[in-house]
Amino acid sequence: MANPFRDPRVLPQLDGSATAGADCAFRQAQAAILWVTGTLVGIKAMRSWLQVPAGGIGMASVRRLVEHYAPGATVAYTTSTTVVWQGLALGAYVICAVDYGWVNDNLPAISGDHAFRDDHALGLFGREPVRKRTYTEWHDSLGDNRRANIPKTNSMVRARDANGAMASPAHGVQAVIVQRPA
Repeated sequence: MANPFRDPRVLPQLDGSATAGADCAFRQAQAAILWVTGTLVGIKAMRSWLQVPAGGIGMASVRRLVEHYAPGATVAYTTSTTVVWQGLALGAYVICAVDYGWVNDNLPAISGDHAFRDDHALGLFGREPVRKRTYTEWHDSLGDNRRANIPKTNSMVRARDANGAMASPAHGVQAVIVQRPA
């Protein structure tokens, strides 16, 4: 499977379900599992397995989900942007916690919700040099094009912008790096 961000079954996050507003980390785990296994695991199944019927989850729970549903994948937790970029260079899928207030203040053109200012999970995929700058594909499950000023899911962002979004003053860098089995 190529880029999991492009599979329409993973999006949108705000699908009308009772837990949709808190499903961002589940959606990113879902995309990583799909990328590794080719199987789409439902949000309800993941919530049931974790025994989390409502609310959001952190990166430790994301790691547990991917390890459980994608056995054989290499899964690592990191607090280092250097390690994130090393993983991206090796073709990994990275799920990271971001400060969405920072995104809205600094990257409003790719924001999926201009009023949201809390923590959020999104995915990074690929590492691409463009004119002496490094970019990655940024997948935001809030970017579901539900309003005219909301982008549609995938944007290319500069490394320094991705680093700024990940380096939340509240929690620092938190990311899960997922690599397919060889």
